[in-house]
Amino acid sequence: MGRFLKKRFGGPVYKIGVDAGFSCPHQGELRQQGGCIICSAHGSRSPLIGRADDLSSQISRNAAYWRQRYPQAKLMLYFQAYTNTMAPPEVLRGIYAQGLGCEEFCALVVGTRPDCLPPPVIEVIKSFRQPGREVWVELGLQSAHDATLKRINRGHGTAEYQDAAVRLAEQGIPVVPHLIFGLPGEGDAEREYSINWIINNTPSLLGVKIHNLVLIPGTVMHDQWLAGKLQTYSMQEHLEAVIAALEILPPDSAVMRLTADVQADAGADPRFSELWPTTVFTGRLQQKMRELATWQGRRRNL
Repeated sequence: MGRFLKKRFGGPVYKIGVDAGFSCPHQGELRQQGGCIICSAHGSRSPLIGRADDLSSQISRNAAYWRQRYPQAKLMLYFQAYTNTMAPPEVLRGIYAQGLGCEEFCALVVGTRPDCLPPPVIEVIKSFRQPGREVWVELGLQSAHDATLKRINRGHGTAEYQDAAVRLAEQGIPVVPHLIFGLPGEGDAEREYSINWIINNTPSLLGVKIHNLVLIPGTVMHDQWLAGKLQTYSMQEHLEAVIAALEILPPDSAVMRLTADVQADAGADPRFSELWPTTVFTGRLQQKMRELATWQGRRRNL
């Protein structure tokens, strides 16, 4: 990821993830269908965001951290927690503008769901593109199997993703889909299908984020695991799944995440001691791929 960003922007780049106070179609007053069974009340907030201070404070605090460590680095603004397009277009315009006004950013990245991107919202996102600043959208798909999406009560299907991906591509907006490995009912064939599916159905594909399945206390899936109704991947199994996915990803597609962020606190995966930190996982992945003499894209054209 770091090498990709450095090449794209001409120097080191660091991402500031923020919680702008958005909700989700499956949460709050709108949570009519119980919500995704994998998701907690914290949505997709990274543990690195911490407490949801006001937007300007989050940006100032994190920007100061990166500026102190890497004075020459460029910064990206990432609206990360929850569904960051879940508001009227003009409200979104004001929120994005407020965030971008706090610092000089080389990119605006908006994380959202494929069923929350009507054309007026895409126009708002596009309007923030300018010389020296890109705009991207990260789309939470999780699986390219409608049966799986229904099983985890995702609230949308692959058709919504296809529609959103096409409309974003028409506006020249790069897309980064998210996938989760280890979802119930999925194995090698299903994972490979999902990777190939996003390649073929994301016209402006920039890269991909892969997460291992995280069990968060308070979620339906965590309860299923406690009741012995759910088996999960070990980190070794996740590593092998990631290698298989990398082998069919195009060599020029950025791999922006390989594992999920987990902290050892009340909101952590109960298997925390069994999980590998990102740096450990990446190191073992590189070592294993060298041992196997394989690389990203090796099976792409077979």
